[in-house]
Amino acid sequence: MIAAAIVTLVGVALIAVPAVLIPALLQIRGRVAFVVAAGVTGAAVVVGLSLVLSVPRALSRTGLLVGEACVAAMCAALWLRRGRPPPPSFRPASVLASIPRSGALLVAGVALAVQFYVALAVAPNNWDSMTYHLSRAAYWLQYGSAGEFPGGTVRQLDSAPNGELLQAWTMALTDTDRFASLVQWGALVGTALCVFAGARLLRFAPPAAAFAAGIFVILPQPIMQATTTQNDVIVTFFLTASALFTARGIRDQHVGDIAVGAAAAGLALGTKGTALFAAPALALIGVAALVAYRPGRRLVLTGAALYAGGLIALGSFSYVSNYVRTGDPFGGLTAHTTVPEGTPLARNAALVSWSLVDSPGVSMPFVDTLLMRGGRSLQTGLESPTFDWAVDTSLHEDAVGFGLVGWLVFLPLLVVCLLRRGASTAQRVLAAAALTYLGLFALFIGFNPWVCRLMIPMVALGAPLLAVVAGRSWLRGAALTLGLLSLIPSVLLNRSKVLLTPPGAPSVLAGDRIQQQTVNRTDVAPMLRWMTANVPATADIGYVGGEDEWDYPLFGAHRTRRVVRFGDIAAQTPATLRRHGIVGVLLVKVPPPPGLQGETIAPGYSWVQLDG
Repeated sequence: MIAAAIVTLVGVALIAVPAVLIPALLQIRGRVAFVVAAGVTGAAVVVGLSLVLSVPRALSRTGLLVGEACVAAMCAALWLRRGRPPPPSFRPASVLASIPRSGALLVAGVALAVQFYVALAVAPNNWDSMTYHLSRAAYWLQYGSAGEFPGGTVRQLDSAPNGELLQAWTMALTDTDRFASLVQWGALVGTALCVFAGARLLRFAPPAAAFAAGIFVILPQPIMQATTTQNDVIVTFFLTASALFTARGIRDQHVGDIAVGAAAAGLALGTKGTALFAAPALALIGVAALVAYRPGRRLVLTGAALYAGGLIALGSFSYVSNYVRTGDPFGGLTAHTTVPEGTPLARNAALVSWSLVDSPGVSMPFVDTLLMRGGRSLQTGLESPTFDWAVDTSLHEDAVGFGLVGWLVFLPLLVVCLLRRGASTAQRVLAAAALTYLGLFALFIGFNPWVCRLMIPMVALGAPLLAVVAGRSWLRGAALTLGLLSLIPSVLLNRSKVLLTPPGAPSVLAGDRIQQQTVNRTDVAPMLRWMTANVPATADIGYVGGEDEWDYPLFGAHRTRRVVRFGDIAAQTPATLRRHGIVGVLLVKVPPPPGLQGETIAPGYSWVQLDG
């Protein structure tokens, strides 16, 4: 326990060296911008090291620590050689005095503190994390490489890797997954800082900028996803950081800012393919900055080279790998995201857009009735007789949107800022950028009940405009009230992490690891309990299961099990299976092939024991 804590502290300290010294060398100005740049730099070092270590199959705790030490030593030597450029002052008294007074910021701080505790106290239990986010991280550490591994599913093999590489880093250092959710939690804090800095860039006063950042944090989707090991908040942080530093760098003609923006853009592309939908929005912001500030040709060419380098070095790995392996940069992922053939685009766009209309945990029957009556006139045009015009009240981290603020304040605000006569050009550009993301997304991404979480970047890009609301006290109070109405049930009644329960009913905190991990799939619990009781925690096992089956829990809390996936077990015999060094094979919804005798251990699960 103590040894693991020491290793973790050493690993974090070694990453902190380049995270601080590189922004200092780049002369990043301002405390908020410096913290954001440090986050981008630290992430870039972890991702870059992980990819480099994957070549000799050395992706492990030892490999990462040695690599971090080398990077830290090189950065320290360069920093000393360049005259020890200092970072901004972070004296506690000065930092505390600079924090603006804002009720929204206070509420956001409390919500973040609660979610920090939940992230540490509750075992990861998100569906996608159990099938591919954490699964692929565990397989990478098992095989020592972020490349292809035997029997992997489409999403395990073809998805962009950067978010999971950051989570794998926490797992490698700590030998547990309890800290993996803090990557998203930290990304939410980083995004809030970008929103604050973006509002300041728009020339809003610090209290108004703090209000915008606080309101963004307490929106249901960001605050709920901050306790998961998904990657939507991670990609959002990189995208907003890229937008921020690109605009700052062009305005101030500062190569250091542009370098951070380029690295963030590469990290975003390498985190999730949805970053491509933000590309036109980022381009719009960049072009508007070029027109407004007219930097010299040298800066433009230098910036273009830096962005090309960032995208190639930090964003291209999975796309190149997929193309080499399958002939398609996206592998088989497009089948999961495109609009189904035959679906009218108008209908898909309406469904995607309407998913933003939600009120988590607070039913609104009167509003539902009005909306359904008003929506009847559009039914024929949408060719969707079953379209549901009701306000969604679901309370699940995968399904919520952005609450009452999202559709009653934020979306109308984007339209107002785009069209209002008194709006500044910068405000119009930011509103247009956010709406461009929404429009492209609604047209080209097929609707599903979880589509809102993919739109966090759209909301974050436009969130600095929430500072407009802070200018009027009654509007500011109304927005914060609406935010609280969605925040409280989102934090306390999240179906995956229920904290507030009826008398006598246990909260998620009272359950053991298996209970916590199987909240979203109780049918998996009997299988895991049988495996715990009958298969040693250090045994090597085989696994056969489909795309949506949960293989991650089989690794165990400290990844002491080795799991070997088999895409097809029909041709296997006991002799060929034993060559993999496994004691048995878990079959999920697959009957044992001839020659292998399986024992049913839970509905849908059978175990093939290999003797000798």
